[in-house]
Amino acid sequence: MTPSQRNTYFNEVGECARILNRPIEETRKRIHIWAFKEPRSAKDINHKADFDELKKVWASIKRGDDLDTQLALHDQPNKRIIHLIQYEYRATLAVLLPIKYRHVYLPLPSDPLHPDHSKCPNFHLADKYLTSVLENRFKKTDIKQLDTIKRVPNSQSAIRNPQSLSELEMFRDTIARCISQARQKSGLTVHDLNILVGLDCDCADCRDGIIPTQPSAIQSHQKELVA
Repeated sequence: MTPSQRNTYFNEVGECARILNRPIEETRKRIHIWAFKEPRSAKDINHKADFDELKKVWASIKRGDDLDTQLALHDQPNKRIIHLIQYEYRATLAVLLPIKYRHVYLPLPSDPLHPDHSKCPNFHLADKYLTSVLENRFKKTDIKQLDTIKRVPNSQSAIRNPQSLSELEMFRDTIARCISQARQKSGLTVHDLNILVGLDCDCADCRDGIIPTQPSAIQSHQKELVA
């Protein structure tokens, strides 16, 4: 960008941040994704075609053209990740984490405000684990505080992990690894775990309409859950 374009760039980003009521840095990154369909450094924006794309996004934001729809579509993948963690992963952790209290296991409630939802001790254990990962790894206290902008890896991190991930995606993957390790250690198959948690199973047998016999791993786990 030319010096004049850089001044315009920062002025427009500040104005868009005010309109969207979002932090300037987050707004700047979002504008880049809307304009270029991928994260991009401001240093790599040229003064012709790239700058024209930015002007289209700035104008769209300031006019409010379908802005709510644009924001909703942009945030939809992140909303799905949050829902996955807060419901499926949380309920799965409630089954897999060490059982320290006597209680009757509650399947995953369809309603987050289910009256018995907070009475299952293992849900509290799951919440404690999720909070500890947020605080220790990401220095955050709430899942909605996690950055949803994919980070462009530097030359060193790109060697280890060529795919750029947002903090929210890294949090999802961390919990998924914990679940996978705990499931294997417990001796449960993916099907077994889905049955215990109360989730729909999409394994080959379930897709073919075959109901597997209940393995001893499930039976022993169920005894622990209601002991």
